[in-house]
Amino acid sequence: MKEETGLTIYKPKLVGIKQFPTEDDERYVVLLFKTNLFSGNLCSSDEGEMHWIDRADLPNTSVAKGFYDVLKVYDEDIAEICYEYNEKNDTWIAKWF
Repeated sequence: MKEETGLTIYKPKLVGIKQFPTEDDERYVVLLFKTNLFSGNLCSSDEGEMHWIDRADLPNTSVAKGFYDVLKVYDEDIAEICYEYNEKNDTWIAKWF
């Protein structure tokens, strides 16, 4: 399976779903896979700059909270993460199922 990261992944395992509403009141759904089998060279795309982050360095990144929300799906027995927008304080709230 060719990835937008420039990598080709092998034997991906579906581990969960991430979803959130869009500004157009639609539901945006992302299927989350994991594997440790891949080939190719990591490259950036229109979706953003790609680079490897050691898990130990994750707390020092500007996007740490978003990564930790998704890591729960990979690390724990959780199948879905759903984000809801909280208009009162202009934040997104993650809920796991």
